Amino acid sequence: MSDGEKIVFYLAGAALCAPEQAMLIIEAPEVLLHESIKNSLWNEIESLRPDCTFVYLTHDISFVTTRQESQCIWIRSCNADTQLWDYEIINTRENFPEELYIDILGSRKPILFIEGNDSNSIDNRLYPLLFPDYLVKPMGGCQKVIESTKAFRQLKDFHTLDSKGIVDRDRRTEGEIKYLRDQHIYVPDVAEVENLLLLEPVIKVVASRLMKEPGTIYEQVKKNVLQLFEKDLEAQVILHARHQVAKKTGESGKP
Repeated sequence: MSDGEKIVFYLAGAALCAPEQAMLIIEAPEVLLHESIKNSLWNEIESLRPDCTFVYLTHDISFVTTRQESQCIWIRSCNADTQLWDYEIINTRENFPEELYIDILGSRKPILFIEGNDSNSIDNRLYPLLFPDYLVKPMGGCQKVIESTKAFRQLKDFHTLDSKGIVDRDRRTEGEIKYLRDQHIYVPDVAEVENLLLLEPVIKVVASRLMKEPGTIYEQVKKNVLQLFEKDLEAQVILHARHQVAKKTGESGKP
């Protein structure tokens, strides 16, 4: 059997053989278990021993949030010599995802909320390189970035961590951008994060790495981009007009 298969039998056997009303302390319940079975395995083990109290010691955020009707404790530090514990009981906050909240509390870095939602998005691949001193957290759409940044800053007295956000410029007006900046949410000078890769210094650096003449490559890229814009000009004008009308009539809500 594989190590994962062995651990399944060991954990199930240990739980079934434990004394009645026992407290079972499980360190790293996710170790050697495949992502697809770890939650269902522990759900089944808990159901077999409802008389026992299960205490999990883990860094696996996704596992923590699957434990129903449980109490989560954030252990900051422990002095074994004096047996002093520095901990905080974590409660679910209104309008703030528990998984995100626990994840962030596990980091000592300031938080940067961004758009994107997986490792393949350009936001999630680029911004951690640009801001290595931040814990970069993708939130999906821009509205989730705005909501999360505001909510986390409101809780700063509790967690003492700084937080900021970055959203795409899209078709935002200067007034919208100022409003977001006042909320510590920043907007690049380009429309979308992908456009950062079309900045002149970036193109020239890439050209040099590819052993090409930087000035020539930049002019070629510039010409190609302008030709693409010309083909899509009417559609872009309509999108800008719709955005402005929606803002004027209040259909899209806050920036």
